[in-house]
Amino acid sequence: MPLKPTLRWEIESEKAQKLTAELAYITGGLNWEATYNVVEPAVAKTATEEKADVAGWVTIRNQSGTEFPEARIKLMAGDVAKIVPRNGNGVYATGGAMAMGSAVNRNGQVTQKPFDDYHLYDLHRTVSLGNGETKQIEFLGASGVAVERSYLYDGAAETQQQNNNYYGGNINQQRGYGLNSANVKVAILEEIKNSEGNRLGIPLPAGRVRLYRRDSDGQLEFLGESAINHTPADDTMKITSGSAFDVKGTRRQMDFHSNQQDRILDETFEIRVTNQKTEPVRVAIQEHLYRGDNWQITEKTAGPGDGVDATGWKSLNYNKIDSNTVQFPVEVPAKGETTLHYAVRYTW
Repeated sequence: MPLKPTLRWEIESEKAQKLTAELAYITGGLNWEATYNVVEPAVAKTATEEKADVAGWVTIRNQSGTEFPEARIKLMAGDVAKIVPRNGNGVYATGGAMAMGSAVNRNGQVTQKPFDDYHLYDLHRTVSLGNGETKQIEFLGASGVAVERSYLYDGAAETQQQNNNYYGGNINQQRGYGLNSANVKVAILEEIKNSEGNRLGIPLPAGRVRLYRRDSDGQLEFLGESAINHTPADDTMKITSGSAFDVKGTRRQMDFHSNQQDRILDETFEIRVTNQKTEPVRVAIQEHLYRGDNWQITEKTAGPGDGVDATGWKSLNYNKIDSNTVQFPVEVPAKGETTLHYAVRYTW
């Protein structure tokens, strides 16, 4: 009796002969993930765009209970559905897949190609992968990659308000609705265009992105990390690396008036962003219009100070992110502040 799990084949043939066969099966215990390192220049420029080095790695883990002394490995990137039994019931799970084939002697760079509705990465090398072993293999390396930095202030981020508190055409008319947040943090956003013109341009598997910058002594310093989804060619990686130390925001309601008879509600906010950095910053002020679906921005001006002196104040445009979210782009000067006043009218 075998002491280990064993697969035995019984092949029926009319005559004795030699033949070539391929055995393929799905096994558990093999998994992989992608990680990316973005190394930015030693000295941050005052411009919003910098040139960085980008490296991508795949981390392969073998917990299958089997040794693979010489294996050719292909990695499937995409949300591949697979039934995983739990407590006797079949449920669907998604993720990446890994295929292992016979040994090959070819060594070279990792290549990728579209495969069905996924992307298939070939390591083009033999890999020795012991049971319980983890290995990392580089599949991407590029220098001079443009990284664009910006900032996002969401003063009501912690309220997680959703447009679900009204019914039958009515809207929420509570004066303090959505004002229980005291968020002052301004998020740091890094964007990388995944294009050939930006020295990338290959489909990138989902994974973790870590950002670093070299200090004046040459030491790499960790700036933050974030997760990205599968990123097709010519799409943009958007990385939230943390919150700015020297850039802060405040948000307060300035006026509120509800007219039940005319079915009109007017609300005014003041949002102030301060910047103690030695260079100006570009900040997107994000607001959630969560009282109802029918809304109109009736005022949108920004400038220095509190607006008592109108010098330097001007009307703003805004970007509509979805049916209940807008962003106002503002410039905040070095060692200064910018204040946004906006008013919204709801009707029902």
